[in-house]
Amino acid sequence: MQHSSNKQSEDQAYDLPWHSQSTRFWWVRHAPVTHLKHLMYGTMDVDADISDERHIRSLGWRLPENAIWYTSHLKRTQQTADAVACAGASCAERHVSSLIGEMEFGEDTGKTHQQLLDERDDPYVGFWPKSPFAESTTAESMSDVCQRIDQFVTQCAEKHPQQDIVCFSHMGAILAALTNALSLDLHNSVCFSISNLSVTQIHYHNTLHPDAPRYRVMSVSELATDQPL
Repeated sequence: MQHSSNKQSEDQAYDLPWHSQSTRFWWVRHAPVTHLKHLMYGTMDVDADISDERHIRSLGWRLPENAIWYTSHLKRTQQTADAVACAGASCAERHVSSLIGEMEFGEDTGKTHQQLLDERDDPYVGFWPKSPFAESTTAESMSDVCQRIDQFVTQCAEKHPQQDIVCFSHMGAILAALTNALSLDLHNSVCFSISNLSVTQIHYHNTLHPDAPRYRVMSVSELATDQPL
């Protein structure tokens, strides 16, 4: 019986990792929060600076047409999406999901960067506001963020298979998406620099051989600076 089961598995046809067979996630980090750049604003619901019209127009050109858009529950991602839409980008649907919100920094939320530097002595100072291994009753760990991003990706792939999903989100969420895609350990989860108004494109495959990679990383923190001629 075991031999028959193995033979059936060997004969089963699986998809190849074509772009058209994947669910394509376009992770966009929100526009900068220039008036609070000295603070760790984290989950504070603060306004984005959407005055950089050139970059916003270029971002809109870079995104796929008629994609499904998601923003987080924080208004800076919604303001960024609004600005991109006003610049001419189109979407088929638009939704809000707290699953792609920023990492909760707990008692460190609202502190100045200098305060954080003065209080910390871990080796991740300068990489991320908290050690990715930090545990707290009031804050999320990087593992927590990775789990909810995995939940979001899985739900989207089931609900919108083989479609383009534009996620207006935050640096912590995008770091978690990359950590999941590349199966990084927490030590390396904060190694990427993600610019405001940049695109990180990750394709998710769930119809491949069970031992195949599930993700293909197409770009990281890509800035579109010009419109097409």
